[in-house]
Amino acid sequence: MLTTSAGLSGARLRSGVSSIGTIASPSPGSRWMDLGRIATVEVTSEDPDFPIESAFSAHSGPGWRASQKGEQQIRLIFDQAQAVRRIQLHFLEPTFDRLQEFTVRRSASEGGQSREIVRQPFCMFRGDLLIH
Repeated sequence: MLTTSAGLSGARLRSGVSSIGTIASPSPGSRWMDLGRIATVEVTSEDPDFPIESAFSAHSGPGWRASQKGEQQIRLIFDQAQAVRRIQLHFLEPTFDRLQEFTVRRSASEGGQSREIVRQPFCMFRGDLLIH
């Protein structure tokens, strides 16, 4: 989850929810979680051309982009506790050189105390694709 002090707006990544699409299911035999079936996502802001569900899609898409400057947060709320062993993040910066940082936190309950798992600063240069 990326840290911010801004408010969150909920977006369900499940079918049947107005204005929010569904994310692709993992391929059979995949070890990736089907987040569209087991979690809800909240974001601090969202550019309409870069919706959050495209960040979790198995198909290539535009990815997610915030509609506002500043620190952002993407929060996954699982329906039931999950054992998460791997998180893969892709960062693409086609336009600007910038210093970025992401932080992953976990909480045992919604609204509960969170614990930082990893904090990673990195430099992005135009055209870079980083996979963490």
